[in-house]
Amino acid sequence: MKITDYIKLWLLSFFAFSVIGCDQELAQQTEETEAKPQWNWDNYEQNYELELGSKRVNIQPKRSVDITAKSSGKLEILVNTAINEVEEDFLFAQIDKEKLESELIKIEIAKRAEEREDTQYEEFERPQKMKETRLRLKEAEIDLKRIKAVMNSKVLREEAVTAFGSEYAEVGQKALKEAEEELDLAKRQFELAEEYDPGEHADKQELSRIEREEREKSYDERKETSEYRVPFSGELRIELDEFVEGKKEYLAKGGGVIASINDYEDMHVNLTILGESWVSLEPSTLYLKLENADKTVVNFRDTKTLKNKATRSDEKIYIFAIPTAEQPSLKRLSGTGMEARLITRLPEKCWIVPKVDIALEALGKSTSKSWSNMVEDIWAGAKLVAEGENSLAIDYQPALEVELTVPVAAGVSTESADLDEEDETKAQLPRERDAKDTVEIVNEAFKVSEEPASK
Repeated sequence: MKITDYIKLWLLSFFAFSVIGCDQELAQQTEETEAKPQWNWDNYEQNYELELGSKRVNIQPKRSVDITAKSSGKLEILVNTAINEVEEDFLFAQIDKEKLESELIKIEIAKRAEEREDTQYEEFERPQKMKETRLRLKEAEIDLKRIKAVMNSKVLREEAVTAFGSEYAEVGQKALKEAEEELDLAKRQFELAEEYDPGEHADKQELSRIEREEREKSYDERKETSEYRVPFSGELRIELDEFVEGKKEYLAKGGGVIASINDYEDMHVNLTILGESWVSLEPSTLYLKLENADKTVVNFRDTKTLKNKATRSDEKIYIFAIPTAEQPSLKRLSGTGMEARLITRLPEKCWIVPKVDIALEALGKSTSKSWSNMVEDIWAGAKLVAEGENSLAIDYQPALEVELTVPVAAGVSTESADLDEEDETKAQLPRERDAKDTVEIVNEAFKVSEEPASK
């Protein structure tokens, strides 16, 4: 076999594999085109709302407080039934009421005793004491004057000498000194009665008052721990397991729950936030649609942060609320959980597109893992407004489709230009050459190259 025959065989094989490869690539492109239809916005709805997902929520009254026993003792319940509608500051129970009443009686007695002592001192003791000291002072002054008169009178002095003899002078001086001392003492007692005694009485009364006020403070503290009042108006429920209507006295253990008070003016639906993608949305745009028989709609009300007892970390809670009068059946569900659809109101009318469709359309157009970037990569000018659990809300104005027409060349009949679908498809594909055409082309090429050698 000549070398040219080998070359011909190689070229034939090359062209054959080339044709087969082109056929396979065209077939693959055709299959992909048929499997991935062209995007059509008419297949999707536009809406002012987006469902963010199904959430587990907890239904609670507007306010709820457990009232616990502050100390152990004999508890007296002051209501006759387990459930009562009460007003704020209503007294419904007391612990150790008898001891408290006894302490109050002692305080009242001490207070009356202080008042009596004041009255007795001001109206009896002080006037009597002032009278006695004044009389003693007056008598001391008279005695001193009398002794001086005797010593200064010639007649009386002679009588004194006769009576006392040679000791008169000594007795006289001694009597004068004693009279002067008695007068000084009487004066001091009068001054003490006038000034010191009221101060002494006032001090005694002040000590009594302090003791009484300490007792009153102790009483107030015991009263605060003894009396149980509701902090706000609402439904009072006695929580004692052994409670029997009509029975008044029970034994309470410090720290145990004895009652609860619930404010059912509104019903709150609490949703715990756990880092969802929609947390950046304005909370006021959110509302819940409960999965109850009435499909109750509950609007956003407020937020609060609670400490998780298990993890000791803060948890953010969104509070949705509805007046109980509008949905009385929710009161029966208080303390329970249920499923609810969380929905956001959008700022403008948006396309609502499933995430699955976005992911398929992004094949070959975007490599981003961010839904926002993915949307922008697929459609220039598109903006992700909100992300739900299954769908996206997209703000986008699709461009108008322009119908293109191909002009007919001059001299070409319209019949040849109006190709049917099969001819048009063939015209768009590259012309396929069969093996016979390829062999003829190769032979013709090698025939020209071999002629000079044969001569």
